[in-house]
Amino acid sequence: MRAKGNATHALAIVISVLFSSCDDVIFNSKMGNILFSIIWLIILIFIGFWIAGIAAGIYILVLPFTVCIDALSGLTDFLLSVVQFPKYCAQGIMEGKGFN
Repeated sequence: MRAKGNATHALAIVISVLFSSCDDVIFNSKMGNILFSIIWLIILIFIGFWIAGIAAGIYILVLPFTVCIDALSGLTDFLLSVVQFPKYCAQGIMEGKGFN
């Protein structure tokens, strides 16, 4: 009977260790507002991917001409930042931050 009690106690310890380590990862103190995370997800799906895809196509077409025309380098830098907009949305989702 004593062995069964030890096994149950050991199982309880393992479960508590697993869940306590998950709490640190999942529910960290920097977690933001879930509503903002959902809004950022909607922006990412319906706006971010499309704008980034269009900007990527234009970026690919314009980039070779920056070798000949130096004035296009500002445009390509801007297009590159637009292509990175989904990353900004994903950071907003993970942090649950507002629009500031």
